Amino acid sequence: MEFKPSTRFPEILTDSLSILDFEKCLDFYVSIMEKWGDDVSTHMKVGEDGFALSSDKVTVRNLIIKSGGYEWLDYMSATYPSLFTITADFSKGQLRIRAKDKALLSELERLWRSSKGDVRASEELFELSLSTEAKKFILRCVNEEGSLIEAGQEKLPFDKSHVLLAHDKVGLQPIIRHFGQYLTRNQNEDGGWGYRVGEKSQVAPTASSLIFLIKSSLEKEFSSVVEKGATFLANEQNSDGSWVSNGTKGYCTAIAAIGISLSQKYPDRIAQSVPWIKEWISHAKPGDLDHTIFTLLGESSILDEGFMRSIAKRFVCYFEQHDESKYTLDVISLSTVLVSLSMIRKTRDEPLYKRAVQHLSTLRNKDGGWPPNKGSESSLSATILALSTIEQTKRSEISSPGN
Repeated sequence: MEFKPSTRFPEILTDSLSILDFEKCLDFYVSIMEKWGDDVSTHMKVGEDGFALSSDKVTVRNLIIKSGGYEWLDYMSATYPSLFTITADFSKGQLRIRAKDKALLSELERLWRSSKGDVRASEELFELSLSTEAKKFILRCVNEEGSLIEAGQEKLPFDKSHVLLAHDKVGLQPIIRHFGQYLTRNQNEDGGWGYRVGEKSQVAPTASSLIFLIKSSLEKEFSSVVEKGATFLANEQNSDGSWVSNGTKGYCTAIAAIGISLSQKYPDRIAQSVPWIKEWISHAKPGDLDHTIFTLLGESSILDEGFMRSIAKRFVCYFEQHDESKYTLDVISLSTVLVSLSMIRKTRDEPLYKRAVQHLSTLRNKDGGWPPNKGSESSLSATILALSTIEQTKRSEISSPGN
């Protein structure tokens, strides 16, 4: 049973503990056991199982795996009655150190700061930490009526509907149908969608919503909705083959062409748009389109494999030459770069891949989510893009366009 000293005891409380810190915590607790010996009682809880800690780190890791894995890790504690108690609460994200006096507290703090853990094992926990905490953030963004919170109290705008296509990689399946129903209830009379409920129909949110419904295998259930959406897009195409939404032509043409292509309703419209898309993407930066749209341009065969690989190489080159000291790339840029690395068959063991993942991980906020830009509030779309990129590249499930 965990010892709870008087609240008058000096204490240190952190609020940034995650699964990623497990190895550091284990090293810390082993140091305590070695220093104070059998006078220290320890305990660890993993799921429904509880057991005493061992100074043998391999034994501790094996016990965690047998109890269900690191994602079920609840807390670790060490107590020396009347002297100190230390609790690493992974469920709350807190490390609490209490000691009888400030001198002892300082000594324990020094041990904590000097603890490093097994770097190799920490790397194994890295992606699990990202995944577990990000999924918790994502689930907090779900509303009962089917809408989703983008950031703060703002609902996810419809031009980002396609981002949810990553649901098979990040475990969003339970909310997909509800969001699809929410989309269909809010389709405008003309077949399109505005950026938000009740707003005038625009090309980008209509194309994004259409892509989501089709790629989520909901087009049969909502066939009339899909047909009306495709007709709206066809009617909005300019005579030169382009589409425009809010003054944006290149990206808008690309996402509209994908929507039309997937609907299989107006195949003749695609060829007219290809020159515009090629011109735009040939000068685009990785942050000008998210990895979902980039991948779909190849999968839908709008752009051929050779051309897509050349763009992927250019995006990778852009990242190689980027000076991080001048400004930090955003989530969209880094996720597109990681997909580009996969397209040109760069492996996870290569320094460039590791550098991109490291940059992406440093952008993550303490709430487990990712912000669109460094230092801003976490958003649903940025979190899904970041997490799905890591999951896809980890499992080598992103294939080259045309494959």
